[in-house]
Amino acid sequence: MDLKLNYFLKRSSANGPGIRAVIWTQGCLQNCPGCCNPQTHPMHQGYRMSVTKLMQEIMRLGSDIEGITISGGEPFLQAEALNCLLLEIKQTTLLSVLIFSGYEKTLLDTVPLYRACLKNTDVLISGPYQKDVQPDYNQFCASGNQKLFLLSSRYQKEDFNNLMTNEIFIQENGTIIMSGLGRIEGIQ
Repeated sequence: MDLKLNYFLKRSSANGPGIRAVIWTQGCLQNCPGCCNPQTHPMHQGYRMSVTKLMQEIMRLGSDIEGITISGGEPFLQAEALNCLLLEIKQTTLLSVLIFSGYEKTLLDTVPLYRACLKNTDVLISGPYQKDVQPDYNQFCASGNQKLFLLSSRYQKEDFNNLMTNEIFIQENGTIIMSGLGRIEGIQ
C-alpha cells in the first residue's frame, strides 16, 4: 500500500516534542487561506512511497528520533494507508506519533477508519487553520481555534510548552525547507 507524500524530513526540532521525523502527505481539499503548506494541497502532485519503504526509512533513523509527526496536506484523506503505517509504527517501534489534521476531532471520531488511525496516535492537533486567529504556542497550535488532544499517556500538555516553532533547512541541492507551525516573517 502506498502513501502519496510531499516530503519526508528525517530530523526536525520544530514539529513536536524531541527530535522527530516528519511526513508531509500530499493532497488537501480544505485549502485554508494562509496555510503554511500550500504546496501540499494539489492532489495531482507529490510522489508515492510504499508503507514498507517508508517504514524502512524510519527504521534507518534508529534511536536518533523520539517520534514521527504526520502533517499535510490532510493525512486522513489517505486513511487506509495511514492506518497501515500507524499500525506498523506502533507494532515495531517505540516511537510516538503526532498528527496534524485540518479536520475537527468530532468528525474524526465518526468515521471508523479515522478512529482506527487515532487508536495508534499519541497526539492529535486538529481543526482548520485560520490565519486571523492568533497561534496558541502553549498548545502547539498554528491558530488558536485548533485543539491539542493527548490520545495516550505518552505526553502531558506541559510537553508542548516552549517548543521550537520554526526551522529552516538548506538541502545540498540548494532547496530551502521551512518547517514548523507557520511562515517565518520575511520568507515566502
